[in-house]
Amino acid sequence: MPAWLTHRRLGWAAAGGAAFVIVVGRIAGDGPLLDALSVLFWLCAGTLVYLAYTSQSRRHRVLSRAVEQWAQERGWAYAPRDDSVLAVLTGSPFEPGYASGEHMAVDVVRACRVTGTPSWGGAMLKGDARKGRDTISFTFRYLVREKYGLKVWADVHVVAIRLPVALPKMQVQPEGVGTAVAKAAGAIDHLIESADFNDAYFAGAEDPRTAHAILNARLAQRLLEPDLAGGSWEIDRRWIRTWDATGTRVDVLDDRLRLLDTVVDHIPRHVWLDARSEARRA
Repeated sequence: MPAWLTHRRLGWAAAGGAAFVIVVGRIAGDGPLLDALSVLFWLCAGTLVYLAYTSQSRRHRVLSRAVEQWAQERGWAYAPRDDSVLAVLTGSPFEPGYASGEHMAVDVVRACRVTGTPSWGGAMLKGDARKGRDTISFTFRYLVREKYGLKVWADVHVVAIRLPVALPKMQVQPEGVGTAVAKAAGAIDHLIESADFNDAYFAGAEDPRTAHAILNARLAQRLLEPDLAGGSWEIDRRWIRTWDATGTRVDVLDDRLRLLDTVVDHIPRHVWLDARSEARRA
């Protein structure tokens, strides 16, 4: 939606129009002028609402066409909607979307990518580099509110790689308001001894020992470099994912993939071996 047509600005415009009608009505009193102004106000308000929603629909169509074209150029499979990929999403920050009761996965693209390096540190399977990494990208769209038959949607762009074995949950996010709330709730931070990294990121984990091994000094330094700085990512059992509060934007897809590949490439071999052994004992 264009910046000048956000819902907040629509609200301010409607409030300003109503105030204008009230002030003029007080001055002019009841009569044809007030009636004309009231009709004009509601016509303008209705036009703004219509433009807002048609603009949102048009924007969705433009983004979808760009994603489909991107997938064709890369040889990825594309589906306009595939809710089966929602299994990737658990926990924060996706609960609000599920709580709305109406959500979907749109602009879904997927591929098994060969990265040129052993996918799991060479620890899992023979011919691992040839097998590649199962990767998906999609827009998680959920209903924010519905009133008078009009629906307002929010989008979250998710990129995820399926892991060959479950790893303990951990999350890395840039420092901000959300991370302050997590710390106040008792989340573990400062998993590594790097002042620069700890100033820039919040890191939380259910298993600090494994998270410390994953978030090693080389990876921490790499995440501070300009092309990866500020990226959010999370390991959740069989998935590593990153997300952004927008619809799918093909101009940043390669950056999201680079972030996830970098994290996977830096996970030590012993972490995969330990996870595989733990899975066999379970």
